[in-house]
Amino acid sequence: GYPKLGIVRKFLWRILLKKIYIVTTPTLLTYNLLVDNKIVDKSKIIVLKDPIIKINQISKSNFKNFKFDNKEEYYLAVGRLTKQKNFEFLVKAYANLKTDKKLFIAGDGEEFNKLTKIIKDYNLLEKVKLIGFKENIYQYFFNSSGFILSSLYEDPGFVIIEAAALRKPILSSNCITGPIEFLKNGANGYIFQNNSTSEFTKNFDLFENDNTNTKNEKIKKSFFSMRDYTVFNHYKKISKILN
Repeated sequence: GYPKLGIVRKFLWRILLKKIYIVTTPTLLTYNLLVDNKIVDKSKIIVLKDPIIKINQISKSNFKNFKFDNKEEYYLAVGRLTKQKNFEFLVKAYANLKTDKKLFIAGDGEEFNKLTKIIKDYNLLEKVKLIGFKENIYQYFFNSSGFILSSLYEDPGFVIIEAAALRKPILSSNCITGPIEFLKNGANGYIFQNNSTSEFTKNFDLFENDNTNTKNEKIKKSFFSMRDYTVFNHYKKISKILN
């Protein structure tokens, strides 16, 4: 993932990585970070996308007959309830929206009680729901109206790749690592400035109400980019590296 390079870590890595044959990074941004800081010789570094998607698992045919009890229209956010995922900002920003769709947040974590209190304080009990950890999150992706990522950092962010695999529109924060790279600075989805309620509101409106052709084009492009993150493509590239 995207490392924090303090003075001690830089010193140790420069020494230790001299004896390493190959260093792989999941994103170009991490690759550039290591190169720019002269952590390891550029010839040793290879960008290797994470093996996130098994195509047979995300086939739409796997979900068509799934009994989904929830009849509400909703947007989905997924991740551990931690500071990194920035759900506190997302819940508070969602309170300002005029959408009729709910927000479902899937995941468990240490901020559960904090988020529960915010939802109550902002009178969002009917609008925002913490639905806990889900063993098969694909079912919830499949039935959602779109995916929202509010993280402070990701590299690249597995859930954003999963949303693309199921052809869902994506609204993401502009955190400096994976999501910006995957969404091609907005060509593959909608991006808002992190921790800016006004930017979130403005880009959410596009995310929800954009021209159908424009939205479908973004979905198509994100699905195309997702193919770099399949287990099969990862296998092909790592086999080439090891050989």
